[in-house]
Amino acid sequence: MIKRIRKKYIIIVMIAVVGVLGLIITAINVANYSSINDLLDEKLTMLVDYDGLMPPEDAFIEKPKEEEPPALEPETPGGGTETPGDGTETPGDGTEPPGDGTENPGDGTETPGDGTETPGDGTENPGDGTENPGDGTEIPGDGTQDTDGNETPGADVGNGEADQEEEPTPPYVHFGPETPYELRFFSVKLDTSGNLLDVYVDRISAVDSEEAVKYATDVFRSDKEKGYIGSYKYKTGQTEDGNLIYVFLDASRELKSYRIFLISSLVITAVGILAVLVLVILLSGTALKPIIESYEKQKRFITDAGHEMKTPLTVISANAEIIELESGESQWVTGIKHQVSKLASLTEKLVILSKMEEGVKLDMNEFSLSEAIFDTCDQYKSIALSAGTSFELSIAENVCIVGNENEIRRCISLLLDNAFRYVNKSGFVSIKLQNLVSGAEIKISNSTDGVEKGSLDNWFDRFYRRDLSRNSDTGGSGIGLSVVKAIVLAHGGSVKAHSHDGETVEFVINI
Repeated sequence: MIKRIRKKYIIIVMIAVVGVLGLIITAINVANYSSINDLLDEKLTMLVDYDGLMPPEDAFIEKPKEEEPPALEPETPGGGTETPGDGTETPGDGTEPPGDGTENPGDGTETPGDGTETPGDGTENPGDGTENPGDGTEIPGDGTQDTDGNETPGADVGNGEADQEEEPTPPYVHFGPETPYELRFFSVKLDTSGNLLDVYVDRISAVDSEEAVKYATDVFRSDKEKGYIGSYKYKTGQTEDGNLIYVFLDASRELKSYRIFLISSLVITAVGILAVLVLVILLSGTALKPIIESYEKQKRFITDAGHEMKTPLTVISANAEIIELESGESQWVTGIKHQVSKLASLTEKLVILSKMEEGVKLDMNEFSLSEAIFDTCDQYKSIALSAGTSFELSIAENVCIVGNENEIRRCISLLLDNAFRYVNKSGFVSIKLQNLVSGAEIKISNSTDGVEKGSLDNWFDRFYRRDLSRNSDTGGSGIGLSVVKAIVLAHGGSVKAHSHDGETVEFVINI
């Protein structure tokens, strides 16, 4: 029993682990394949857009952005004025040196003054006929305003084309600059009738023109827009003149990478599952230790209680016999004997069940199963006759098995007890034995009332009773079928119960 519990625990844990890992690995590989497939589709679309030819290299390279020249700082008015008399311009900051605005007679140069600018009066200075700065007129400069708020032209000079539009990003820069050197493809152009117009195989060495035409013809006949032919992924397009273009891209490298990833993930998953299995086997004993201890205590209690109850039951039964001999038969003595018999039978079954579940080895010998069933059935013929129940036997002769004859007889007797206990009035009980290739098969069935259709395997649970009120009129204890199952399992067989129509119960033993 403990071994079966531990085995089920390991199986359930491993099913959960395998299921979760399987979902994760499947999701990862599906996402990987989808990503590869989408990338190939993008490249094919690019080639179809260029009528099966490779786009120019500059379509894959993003040009570096040119840095804008720094803006020139505005010049201060007055530093670059002409010096009267020699006709040369003195470098400065663009403003005239402050002075009194009068010409120095004799050398034609301006005499430095008191640093203040003479207010512009619009009149010419005698001697040079030039206009005095500061009269509100514009002086060529950097385009900034002078101290009077007048704008000086020239500020826009040197700014460059600041408002010039940026060049558009190349359409296939996301593929990378190495793409033109990595792609291996060929293309075939056909008209709408399938006639060859052009073949382009310059970008691949594994396929010649004839093979390329054959690939395109096959795709033309299949009438598919895209798909795979071998390791080539293809896509169909239409040129501007209405002809058909077929582009075949070599996807062997991508597919190989996908297969390597798939195999690696499966191997890693398998190793992980084996590692988890080893850990679960090693740790399952610790995880189930409380349950195992509780179950061991329960079995020990049943066994010890069964042995301890044998002596008191024997004494009670003997005392009842003595009372009956001395005082005569009475309903009280009869009741005592009946209840002692029931309790003794229950105790015996519990002890047998405990031994079977403990895995006690039985003495196995070859014996005639046919004779054992015949002998057991003889004891129930009188019961059937007195109850008016039809008892049908169909026993194949010379059916022999290897097992413990006493336990097999006990098993058949418990099933017949159950059948005659729950058979309806004027019903039937039947037993059938047949020899199969896989072994012997025993079928015991009886008619009854109010049974659920389908599997009735829960009847083999310990202390299970169809009557939830546990009425003692039927005399059952709910332990007999549990003993039957334990005996059959101890012989390496199987037992099932079911009802096809809700009116007949059938037990099937394969052993």
